[in-house]
Amino acid sequence: MDWFDIYAVDALESARALKKRVRSHPLFTLWFFILCLVFCWFMLRIYSISLEIEGGPLSDITPANILLILFVIFFAKSVSDTQRRINQNKSLIFNMSQPVSQNRVLYGKLFYQLAVNVWLFSAILGLIVLVTLAFDYNVPGDFWFVIISVLTVVFGTITGFIFAIYNVFPFKRRLALMMLLIPLFVVFYSILTYASPAGEILALVMALLVVACFGEMIIANRVFLEAWNIGTHPGKGIRRSLYTPRNNGREPVLTRFMAEDSHVLLKREVVERFRSGQFLGMVITLVAITYGTIYAVNEFADTEAVELRYGYLVKPLIVGMGIFAAALLEPGISTLSSIGREGKNMWILRSSPIRGSTVLSTKAVASLVSVPFIALGPGIFPSIFAGFTYSSTIFSALVALTMVFLCTGIASWFSAKYPNFDESVKGYPDIMTLYMYAMVCLFFVLMFTAAPFFIWIYDNFLGMLAIIFFADLAALVMYLGIVLGGAELDKTEVK
Repeated sequence: MDWFDIYAVDALESARALKKRVRSHPLFTLWFFILCLVFCWFMLRIYSISLEIEGGPLSDITPANILLILFVIFFAKSVSDTQRRINQNKSLIFNMSQPVSQNRVLYGKLFYQLAVNVWLFSAILGLIVLVTLAFDYNVPGDFWFVIISVLTVVFGTITGFIFAIYNVFPFKRRLALMMLLIPLFVVFYSILTYASPAGEILALVMALLVVACFGEMIIANRVFLEAWNIGTHPGKGIRRSLYTPRNNGREPVLTRFMAEDSHVLLKREVVERFRSGQFLGMVITLVAITYGTIYAVNEFADTEAVELRYGYLVKPLIVGMGIFAAALLEPGISTLSSIGREGKNMWILRSSPIRGSTVLSTKAVASLVSVPFIALGPGIFPSIFAGFTYSSTIFSALVALTMVFLCTGIASWFSAKYPNFDESVKGYPDIMTLYMYAMVCLFFVLMFTAAPFFIWIYDNFLGMLAIIFFADLAALVMYLGIVLGGAELDKTEVK
């Protein structure tokens, strides 16, 4: 077995899974493609108009900005994929037990991620070219920029792959390993920000960075096996089980009113989130969304769009989109994959005298740990930077609470109705399930927040009462999602 065999198996499985999803959901696939076209047309339209007028909203975007955005996107995707498909993938034991060297396994997995990311970038680039030619947009670009973009995607994928492997170690060792990776980030950012080379010179620099990344893979290969052991057995070495209830009289107020089985399951969920690094990932995600929302608010603050008839809606819409993105990712998608992430452990839960609604309720409550972070991050901070009043800032926090309740409740039902027990992806749902879930959440969020927002515009007091009322209704939706999802979970057959 060679690295190409490992790569070929992963690529074939992904191709077959994609083909199956397209056949199962042909209308959703067509609708998804149409939405991609519309979104691409919309963004290119805004960009082309911004280049034609002075001071347009996107006129200050440079090729260096685009390359940085590309790097961040594919770096984050690579970190997530490596964490799910490698660090926490117990099925890798079948590869490790074969008469093949460890580095072949590592490079096979890496080249699979490279192929997927380059293919995804090629599809995006092809879509941009198609829309540009169809509508005759004046979008600048050249041959060398395409080459540099591909190299940036490769650089982001490899560094994300290495970063995810290093990130599972304890803090001191993780910091020592990260110090070997940080110089690559510093060189990349400094070249794009300060030197600003172009053409074949920048392409040569990016090629050298990619070669340096492959040199870094030698170190990653030496710690790969240990990182995989830590990732698949995160609780190893802990002397006392954190699942054991402690009767020291200092239990949290919430757990005092919970049944013993719910208390143990909730503690298990919280512990697993901290051990697997989900909590840290949630904080990083929310910080990134908060920064992006503040950046978008500042970018549109001095544009002509704010001075139009309905320009006063621009900033609240940007803040609302940031809150929705945060609620959709955390706790939405984490709850959506919670049932599938159990894998074979679901057999234990199904064979125990525990109702499905109890299982889902503990997972939903554990997901609600993100409420203060979303309310404070995408909710309050961008509202302060946008110049909102104190009452408007409180209104934004209540909107965040409403969206979190909605996304959590809908995700609870979806996770039980469409679970993915594939342990190689840690229960992560397929793209069609994600798309349907996002559309349902968007519909409910618009229905639950639009009316209070417009009431707020005309009367702040009535608007505050309205958002409190709809937050209560959102909590009811979460409760119904848990109950209905529990009924679906009770009917699930575990093979």
